[in-house]
Amino acid sequence: EDKGLILTQERRKQRESKATFQVLDHGPTAILRQLGGEVETALKKYFPSQANAIYACALLRLIAQAPLKSIQALYQGSSLSKDYPGLSLSKNDLSDLIRTIGRQREQLVSFFQHFFSQQDHLLFDATHLISHSRQIGLNEKGYNSAGKNKPQLKLLYMFSSEQQSPAYYRLVPGSIAEVSALRFSVEESGLERVIIIADKGFGSKENLATLQKGNISYVIPLRRTLKVIDYSTTSPLRYEAMDGHFTFKNRIVWYEKQVKTAYGQLYLFYDGFLAEHERQDYLKRMKAGYKGYTLERFQAKQHSEAVVKHKTK
Repeated sequence: EDKGLILTQERRKQRESKATFQVLDHGPTAILRQLGGEVETALKKYFPSQANAIYACALLRLIAQAPLKSIQALYQGSSLSKDYPGLSLSKNDLSDLIRTIGRQREQLVSFFQHFFSQQDHLLFDATHLISHSRQIGLNEKGYNSAGKNKPQLKLLYMFSSEQQSPAYYRLVPGSIAEVSALRFSVEESGLERVIIIADKGFGSKENLATLQKGNISYVIPLRRTLKVIDYSTTSPLRYEAMDGHFTFKNRIVWYEKQVKTAYGQLYLFYDGFLAEHERQDYLKRMKAGYKGYTLERFQAKQHSEAVVKHKTK
């Protein structure tokens, strides 16, 4: 009565003979570890004391798309808890880990350098993040591509087109211009021979001066209305005055090397097919009744362009 139910000797032997076991998720992490072996090796080289926690967290985030608060439970239910035993991956621990990694800027840059070479083609992309937080020291007022002058910070990414992987990132205050951030990023990333290829939104005199100051080469289109451009060879078109031609998308494009200006070395290109397409597009818009599109303005535009081209010379 004082001991409760007592198991028979046979039942007791059966219970003692049963092995304890635990069901763990293994397949997804095993595949990713096989595919990402080089990443794990690089982490152990540049972040020796934090490599296991970084790698385990990264794998679980990739598999489950889970927030930081769920990583500890995912880790305990994964074979990673056996591969990397004793990790503490609570939300607070991971927040501390992220802050610690963020302060190790030199190791971060070296880690990304491990995955690309000086011969790679690298793609840059900058995005702005609006933030009114008082806890972030980088959210300063500055303009962005959307024209919003609000407290923000800018996140600059660099990708290797050959490796199909990230090659660099940097977080900068919102008050710093994108071109300046790009220049500083190129210098910090360790790239030696760089040619920036960008759209005409970067083609201001100030932006190009910033790139020149950093000894960075560039290929950037300029606005057609700039007075430094000499259009005399294209109106009417004088092929003998141009330097030559090449084929682009089965079209003949003429080119001419012009004088060096504050914008850098200028090259003029004339695509007859594109020029005619633009004229046809204007006339179609005029016929469709678009506001401001008239035959008089079309003719005046053709005449004024010809005058400007000759005067520029």
